[in-house]
Parts: sequence; C-alpha cells; structure tokens
Amino acid sequence: MSLRILQAGLGNRGRMWGRIIAQHPSVVMSAVVDPDPARIDAFTAEFGAVPAFADLDTALRSVEVDAGLLVTPPQGHLDQARLVFAAGLPLLSEKPLALDLDDARAIVSLAEAAGCALTVGLNFRYLPISREIRRLVAAGTLGAP
Repeated sequence: MSLRILQAGLGNRGRMWGRIIAQHPSVVMSAVVDPDPARIDAFTAEFGAVPAFADLDTALRSVEVDAGLLVTPPQGHLDQARLVFAAGLPLLSEKPLALDLDDARAIVSLAEAAGCALTVGLNFRYLPISREIRRLVAAGTLGAP
C-alpha cells in the first residue's frame, strides 16, 4: 500500500517535492493545495491530475490521506499545522518551521497533543545547486563570505 500525501504549496519547492514523490514507488500524491489556480494547473500538467484545492481545510475534509506536506511560506505553518494535526495526520514541513520560537513551540505542542509525528525537512541542501554553492564558497571562488 502506498503512502498517500497531501501537499500544500506548489511553487518552486513544491514542484521539487512533486518530482521526489513521483519517483518514489511507495508514495503517491493524493491531493494538492494552492490558492493560485495557475500553479495548480502547472503542477497537474507536469505530474498528472489529482484532487486540487484552494485551501487546506477543504482538502483535509475532502480526501483521505496518510500525511501532510507543507511547502508553504513559514508564516502560515502554525495555522496549517493546526489543521493537519486536528485531522490526526503526521506532518512534514519545509524549513523554516516558523518565523519565531513561540510559533515553533506551538507547532511542536500541537503535534505532541495530537500524538502525531512532526518532521522538518532539510533535504534540499543536497540538491546539486546547493552542493555547488557550498563548493564555490569553500573554494573561495566568490571571495570571503
């Protein structure tokens, strides 16, 4: 059985996550959320039709999924995490988890109270572009940081 993901956020990082999920044999994109219809159209054109929603609350009430993935700006993470945990789902959030420590603590507390796993992803530091930037800085190619 495949892990069914609901992904919120379909910008540049969201498309990267779309590729990651599409390449993983035991994970399936079950729904996507983005307030911009053009982003939804571009995403589904690239990765195939899936249920798409303009808001996370509607999506969580409309589809059955196994986990949430936030690829959205951090200022919305607290409200979005509240919805995901209220649905009883584990959450993978892009970094930064929050813009301040109070919001980060609140998100962790919500996860603990709901008994749901919370993970903050840092995987994009391994992208070829990220590794190349690190190499250029370490080699001094761009001067001193």
